[in-house]
Amino acid sequence: MMRKKILKQKDTETYLKDYYSNSDTIKGYVKTKLFPSEKIIFKKYFNPKSGILDIGCGAGRTSIALTQMGYNITAFDLVPEMINQAKLSAKNQELKINFSVKNALDMDYKKESFQNVLFSFNGIENIQGKANREMLLRNVFEILKPGGCFIFTIRSAFAFGRRLIFWIWMVLTYPVKKIIFQNKSWELGDKVRDNLFIHYLNPFYLKKYSQKIGFELLCFNSSKNILNGKKANFFTNFSNDKLIYFVLKKENNFVRE
Repeated sequence: MMRKKILKQKDTETYLKDYYSNSDTIKGYVKTKLFPSEKIIFKKYFNPKSGILDIGCGAGRTSIALTQMGYNITAFDLVPEMINQAKLSAKNQELKINFSVKNALDMDYKKESFQNVLFSFNGIENIQGKANREMLLRNVFEILKPGGCFIFTIRSAFAFGRRLIFWIWMVLTYPVKKIIFQNKSWELGDKVRDNLFIHYLNPFYLKKYSQKIGFELLCFNSSKNILNGKKANFFTNFSNDKLIYFVLKKENNFVRE
């Protein structure tokens, strides 16, 4: 059996590019439309005709749909091939969208540049390192206008029925990955699947840290609950749903310590 490669932090970007530049992967994203739960969340929390920064836009799945809904979209992705496809799709549909190639950790937008920010389809899970994920949240806070919303999704690290074996294996192999492979950046919750880095996130910590830097938590709920018109509860933190939504609002009068 071939042993999977353990990613080092410096390799993460390379592996993401390799994974998402695959032509079959790109074709799959072109065919995928907005999820029903996304339509509900976007219409509820993004003000009509407002500006949105679409982080990790891929082949334009969300950017094109949101533009068609009347929003003004600025979008970027790490993978040039994805952006090329996004530009082509937008051109074919005669849509004006500002696409660019950029790393989510290297955003250089001015303070309070956007009314809203989106990081869809669990894209935040592909960022390696707690410090990097925290930096992303702080940077989004800075570029958001007061009262603006940041929407992103995750899969819970504590999902019932999905992560038990993963966590047992993770705890047992963690010392090996830290010592034998000398991967000092490896954290509990990290995983490599098909050479793609994933970090399963702790929803309790995300809520606490987001509020610490000045966000107000407007919504935390699973896709299934949203589609069924149900409110979240404590057990939503342990949902095995593939999309758990965070809707964070930048408080108007927050003063950072």
